[in-house]
Parts: sequence; structure tokens; C-alpha cells
Amino acid sequence: MHSDASSTKSNSVSERSERQLQIMNDKPTPTAQDVADRGFEPNRRAQALIEALPYIDRFRGAVVVVKFGGNAMIDPDLSRTFAEDIVLLRSVGMKPVVVHGGGPQIGDLLGRLGKESEF
Repeated sequence: MHSDASSTKSNSVSERSERQLQIMNDKPTPTAQDVADRGFEPNRRAQALIEALPYIDRFRGAVVVVKFGGNAMIDPDLSRTFAEDIVLLRSVGMKPVVVHGGGPQIGDLLGRLGKESEF
């Protein structure tokens, strides 16, 4: 009976992985113009990575705290870019921890609740 549960879990993970791959494969490949419009043309990205290599080496294995707030929280393109950057940090061996930095959003909510924020 234990092997059945293990097999079911394994199948579930496998099916989830297959769905994730299908989702990734369904996305259209960005054109050169798409990449340029996002500010990540290959030469610029390569130069940025070359400049970052000493820091990547220095902070490999380190916990890195990254604030997610402001415009990145409300602009879908900035949110996507932020997520890609977090994946990059993780892929080069850092351990990113994302903290909420949505001060204006928190302030708005507190105002609607009739509360005053203090710093």
C-alpha cells in the first residue's frame, strides 16, 4: 500500500512537470524586437553579466534580501522582469529572500481602514 501512495505521488509530480513544460512550450519565442524593447539585447545582457561576475562569485551561497515594491508591484512588465531577476539570482547560487516594500499600497489600505501609519 505504501508503494501505491509513493507511485501516485510520483505520477502527480511527473504530470505537474509535464504541464509546466507544456505551458512553457506554448509561450511564443520572443522576437529580437521584443527583447530589445525590454532593454535586454544580448550584448547589453552579456556586458552586465561580465561586470556582475565578481559579485556573483562573492555572494554565491549568501542570503540576499530584495525589496519588491513600488512600480514593480503594479506594472506587469516590471513584475515579470523582477521575477526573472530573482530566478537569475537563484540560478547563480544566491538565496534571494523577497520582502514586501509596498509602502504606498500599505498607506492606502491603512487610510481606508481609518488608521494612521507611523515610521
